[in-house]
Amino acid sequence: MKLYDVIRKEQLENKNTKESVVEIHTPEYSGGSGINYTPFEKEVRRSSWKTIFVFAGAILFIALLYVLGMKFVYARVTVLERHIPFSFDRMQLDMEEYKSAGAGRLSFQVMVVESEVTRQVYASALTASNTKSSGNIVLFNEYSTKAITIKKGTTVTSSTGKKYSTQAAITVPGYTTVNKVKKAGTSVQVQVLAVDVGESYNAEGESFSIAGYNSKQFYGRSAGAITGGEAGIAHILTDEDKESAILTLQADLAEKLKRETRAAIGAIKEEYVTFPNLQFITIDRDSLTIKGDDIKFPASIKGTMVSYLIDRDMLESAIASKVVSDRVYTSVAIPALGDITVEPISAIPTDATKIPDTLTISLSGTATLITKAPLEKIKQAVLGVPRKSFLATVQSVPEIQEARYTLYPFWAPFFPSNQERITVVVE
Repeated sequence: MKLYDVIRKEQLENKNTKESVVEIHTPEYSGGSGINYTPFEKEVRRSSWKTIFVFAGAILFIALLYVLGMKFVYARVTVLERHIPFSFDRMQLDMEEYKSAGAGRLSFQVMVVESEVTRQVYASALTASNTKSSGNIVLFNEYSTKAITIKKGTTVTSSTGKKYSTQAAITVPGYTTVNKVKKAGTSVQVQVLAVDVGESYNAEGESFSIAGYNSKQFYGRSAGAITGGEAGIAHILTDEDKESAILTLQADLAEKLKRETRAAIGAIKEEYVTFPNLQFITIDRDSLTIKGDDIKFPASIKGTMVSYLIDRDMLESAIASKVVSDRVYTSVAIPALGDITVEPISAIPTDATKIPDTLTISLSGTATLITKAPLEKIKQAVLGVPRKSFLATVQSVPEIQEARYTLYPFWAPFFPSNQERITVVVE
């Protein structure tokens, strides 16, 4: 190749290279600013604006979530109440009768429950029985306008021919006339007794004639049944039967009194408690009645249960003041209060009409004191506080042993400022 051809070839190659570069950087868009951008620069600018828009949208979204979280935040607080085990031996407490007790003082009141039980007692022995029937009659006077007196022992005869004698003197007023109509004078009731023994003299709804008088003008009528007449063998209760019946009736009555007392205490609006050593059952043996009818004898007995009641909340607070003397809690509870042994130190009358003004008791036992969490106070304490201040805030409530919380939505930095959006539960 000639030197001229070599030089000419290099010139052509250089020319092609320049033309290629110029073609790549040829301006296509100025945007009216007088500045021309290449396609590469235009793509870079588009990517930058997109990044800015995405970043700004993310910030706006986060801000919106924050605002919504602040406005619609809901909190649930779960607390564990403080449990304090304790034990004491013959700890004394003084109480006053509730009518004279001052405000906030430990007091008591008395509840009286009366009841009666009846059961069938069966006779175990036989005996000869020869008894006369007896009952009451009323006398009527249409014989005279003047009062007539009937002596004791006057014979009266029933419409069935059975004879009885009056057991007391009786005066029968005279008759009166109203609009020409005779109105018989009427006596009070008088007892009559059959003249002979036997069941045949038992009667009811009988009319009687009076010895010495016209039965149409001076007569009597039975007031109820005439009973008790027997002749022959009768069933009787032995002393052992009676004593056994009394013991059974007493046991039944004691259980019934306890059931009715529990129901009566439960029906009281305020909550009261009592203890076995503050309850007294009295059985009235004089009220025992046993009336026989053939082999069965219905028996009944009456009794009374006197209970000294103590306001539960006040008793729990009084115990707490003794057990935890270094701190005062708003409200406490002793679930196993009934397991504590309570005994009266001062004399307690079992007669409900003799209520003492004061009463001293001793308490012994082991139990657990629970400090009741003040739910409304906890709500007020956490109202609007930052979540990082939660533990410090609830530690100011002495009744709480532990506490934890949950916020909805989870990113909310503060507790609700609306108390209705806070729920406090006890675990």
